[in-house]
Amino acid sequence: MMKHCSLLLSLLMLAGASTALAENRDPYVGEWSGDCGSNVQCWMEIEQRDGTDYELKFIMAERRDANKILCQAPIAMTRRPLKFNATLQYPDSLAGSIDVDEFLFILPGEGSLKFVTEADCKGTRIHGEYYAIGD
Repeated sequence: MMKHCSLLLSLLMLAGASTALAENRDPYVGEWSGDCGSNVQCWMEIEQRDGTDYELKFIMAERRDANKILCQAPIAMTRRPLKFNATLQYPDSLAGSIDVDEFLFILPGEGSLKFVTEADCKGTRIHGEYYAIGD
């Protein structure tokens, strides 16, 4: 009986530690997969560079072969609040720009990111909801 209590206590401590780590985890850093269409696959890799500076790497590849890259773009992003008007405000976002879209941004969600952009890749829109890949 004592072994079972020790095991249960160890498992509860481990669960608490992993919850604490998840709460401290950056909501943007990681790999994210989105639905860009039936013939392609899209994903983003986001890394924190320094302080509020991040790098987003967007990739679109053929649906059946991720090695056949159709387009990719590194995008410098800055973590900051967004304020469009008095009622449309977001306290936390990543914002950046690329040649074809002077203002794009990412908003955090529950296990997902909302990528807002007018950019496309070979005529396919790349905006939308992206979900965490992996843990």
